[in-house]
Amino acid sequence: MGDRHYLQLTCAGCGTKNPSDEDYNNDPLENACYYAPSSGFMDFKCRNCGKRNWIYDTYGTRIVNEKELKELYKENGFS
Repeated sequence: MGDRHYLQLTCAGCGTKNPSDEDYNNDPLENACYYAPSSGFMDFKCRNCGKRNWIYDTYGTRIVNEKELKELYKENGFS
């Protein structure tokens, strides 16, 4: 089993924190962006603008479309 992280990340599209400070402080395990690369959890959908964000190894984010998302998962061993 690999590392798992419950993160508060900023959307690369609109700059909104996901989740909000209030939600994250209230219950980080329930509300956070779940990041577990060895289990195939490497993206999140922004709660404000709805854009898909790819999480890369330094917890940075970038917007990806569905085709890019499939390719990134494939490159990381998930089909």
